[in-house]
Amino acid sequence: VNHAVSAAEFGWRFGTGKWPDYYPDSQGAVVDIGLGSPTGIVFGTGAKFPAKYQRALYINDWTYGKIYAVHMRPAGGSYVADFEVFAEAKPLPVTDVVVNNDGALYFTIGGRGVQSGLYRVTYAGDESTAAVGAIEDAANEDAAATKARKLRRELEAFHTRTDAGAVDFAWPHLSSSDRSIRYAARVAVEHQDVALWKDKALADGRATATIQLMVALARAGSPELQSAILSRLNQLPWNRLTEEQTLEALRAYGLAFIRLGKPAAADAEAVLAKIDSLYPGQSDNVNRELCQLLIYLEAPKVVSRSMDLLKKATTQQDQLHYAFVLRNAKNGWSSDERKAYFSWLSMAEAKYRGGASFKNFIIRIRKDAVDTLSETDRLALKDVIEGREQVESVEAQTTRQFIHNWQMEDLLPMLDQLDSGRSFERGREAYHVAQCYKCHRFAGDGGATGPDLTGAGNRFSARDLLESVVAPSKVISDQYKGANFTTVDGEVISGRVIEDADGVLRIRTNPFADDLMEIKKSDIESSKPSTVSEMPQGAINVLTKEEVLDLVAYLRSGGNEKDKVFAK
Repeated sequence: VNHAVSAAEFGWRFGTGKWPDYYPDSQGAVVDIGLGSPTGIVFGTGAKFPAKYQRALYINDWTYGKIYAVHMRPAGGSYVADFEVFAEAKPLPVTDVVVNNDGALYFTIGGRGVQSGLYRVTYAGDESTAAVGAIEDAANEDAAATKARKLRRELEAFHTRTDAGAVDFAWPHLSSSDRSIRYAARVAVEHQDVALWKDKALADGRATATIQLMVALARAGSPELQSAILSRLNQLPWNRLTEEQTLEALRAYGLAFIRLGKPAAADAEAVLAKIDSLYPGQSDNVNRELCQLLIYLEAPKVVSRSMDLLKKATTQQDQLHYAFVLRNAKNGWSSDERKAYFSWLSMAEAKYRGGASFKNFIIRIRKDAVDTLSETDRLALKDVIEGREQVESVEAQTTRQFIHNWQMEDLLPMLDQLDSGRSFERGREAYHVAQCYKCHRFAGDGGATGPDLTGAGNRFSARDLLESVVAPSKVISDQYKGANFTTVDGEVISGRVIEDADGVLRIRTNPFADDLMEIKKSDIESSKPSTVSEMPQGAINVLTKEEVLDLVAYLRSGGNEKDKVFAK
């Protein structure tokens, strides 16, 4: 579900050209339901439903036979949302939905030669069905969100015209912690004459603003600016950036290459000196972006590092990403790595699942990779390329696909299944697949940037633990709550305070950061608590419903295989 604001871009491209939603030049989604086939949509305005359902957005999914109710909330200059299954049946190939003037919701089913039908949904209950206003009119509307939306629209007014005041008005907002505001500010600056702001952009000292401005220069500038853009990005404090900042800065490098051309050898070497040591890291998304850049720049040993990540990746999507990017690597391969690579392609073509075009994509990846080979290598690898010879690449049975964007409503009806009959082995595997171990200690093992989970089952109910893995930002421990700090020079720094001493805050800007950032208290103009957990949303979306329940049971057990929850 996307918020189509002025100049909005959502990364939709044909086939492999699609963008991930974390790119800074993408608006990002309000909420991602997951796989499906969207058909009709309608807001609940005018329905004789309780207030929550009058304000909901109803969206049809033909493939899975569901109507979702999406509940949006103002958040800064845009919205965030959660969702629930409003109606489902087998079969229910929903095609369209409307709210009629009788206050009922009507939907149709059919398509592809199946039985058609018309259904009416009415409300029977005690809650008031009196008409309510739009989301923004709700009594508990956040005044800050109202102010942010007003600011976003003021910035958007510069998207369609040149204006002498645009740059000065937009400049402070390039470092906003609100993605929709800094997006609008960047586009406003891009629409002004580059000569008016390029020098100011290259001199700006704020990390977040610098990243936005280098994106703007790459998009609106000319090739002679490339060296300066790369140099400015190299000056960022890479070991202290948040994951969001890191991803956006890596995209800025990519845009500088895509739009402004192949860099000079000296510039390429300087970029490698800054980012090569970051790969591989703990963040899957950062590794994806680094892989693309490092292969483009022909970094040393990038092939072996990427092949190692391909072998270790637990999702089909991650494996396919590395295979796709590696197809362009001409140098740095060993004979065994080449064989493992082409063996993976043969295995994926035979065993992995995808849409109607999936096998064709694998075939095209293989063709591109073969085109990088010398004639001698093609002959030597002929049998493995054509699938007649196979070497071990990955264990296909351990590979995961996205399953569902789990919500509490999906799982709450199954809470009574958590008391017994769960699988310890499956729970332990789910704990690793969801990558909980990277940040949490459990039964003596794991990371330390998040709370120790060994005793979580003694403190929290099954419902509380389930909610913590499904919606990690709903309740954040005071001990692990982050904050957004705005400095006197306009820089916005997000992170968790690790130490407060001698007038200096030492802040971890992301759970995997190597270094802590230091800020003098006297340099802080304002601060506010972060409402977003360090724990990533959606980590469990590659788990089945049973595996999510086994994960919760595993956490409740404290790692004790003989706990009663595992009794058959």
